[in-house]
Amino acid sequence: AYVEITVSALRATAADAAVLPIGAGEPLLLTQLRYHDTGGRLVEIAYSRGLAGATRFSTRLTAASRRRDG
Repeated sequence: AYVEITVSALRATAADAAVLPIGAGEPLLLTQLRYHDTGGRLVEIAYSRGLAGATRFSTRLTAASRRRDG
């Protein structure tokens, strides 16, 4: 199983401005998370929007061990 993370910049829409403390056209960061099962099938997609000046992204990367036959 794994998760793909995509972060992109966009401008706030009028709908965004109605629920966030920003004006339409101001910068936002869009985060998309794509969750895959152990077979690689996409099982869920999640989106979030954050204020560009108040967003922090943190991640932890680890290396998976590989099995060797023989």
